[in-house]
Amino acid sequence: PRERGEMGSVRDAEYHGVLSRKKMDHGRFEDPYKSKVTAWIKDHNFSVQPANGDVSAKQVFNLLHWRVDKPEGNKFNIIHTSGQAVKLRADTPDAAREWFVKLSAAQKKADRDDDDKRRRHMEGHLSPGSAGAGQSPGVNTSVERQNEQQQREMAQKLQQQQKQQELVRAQQEEKKRLEELVQQEEKRREREELMKKREEEERRMRQEELIGNKIAELEGHKAVSEAEKGAMRERIDAIKREAEE
Repeated sequence: PRERGEMGSVRDAEYHGVLSRKKMDHGRFEDPYKSKVTAWIKDHNFSVQPANGDVSAKQVFNLLHWRVDKPEGNKFNIIHTSGQAVKLRADTPDAAREWFVKLSAAQKKADRDDDDKRRRHMEGHLSPGSAGAGQSPGVNTSVERQNEQQQREMAQKLQQQQKQQELVRAQQEEKKRLEELVQQEEKRREREELMKKREEEERRMRQEELIGNKIAELEGHKAVSEAEKGAMRERIDAIKREAEE
């Protein structure tokens, strides 16, 4: 579904600009749309290449087989008939809508031109005395169908690879998330254990303080009792002395 090579350039494009293309195998904390690309529309093709000018990495999408989705905010996708998608982002929602309008118009033109081409082809084969009158009109159609089938199979393989990469990345992220949860749970248990030990230590100290206060209180009562007994003995001795006199 994608072709490389010189199929028009941005200089003679019908519409062009700079977009951000989503990287399918981006890291967890990496901006998936950090890759800047120069994009342009020429005839039936939508082309993109890295904004740094690397022509060897240019990709051309035939709008007969690729369709543009309605944008959501400043993001929009072009999708192959097999389901493979290329995700893009414009600087603003207005810019994304403008790309949608331009690509939709180019798609319609590509469809019309393709219909006209097929009709002329069929008329040429069916007209009397034409060079192809003795040939079956289904021969070229069969070849085209084979080519389209091969393109669909290639697109399906690419899509499967992308899904597999996304699955592996999702599994890695899930594993990392579970590991973080386990670490958080271990830290929580450590904090709870530390708080429990502190509470037990505070409880023990309060008990020791209460016991010490009780002992001091009992010893104070004992000292008072001894003093009362001494005073009582002194009064008895005084009474005895008075009686003897």
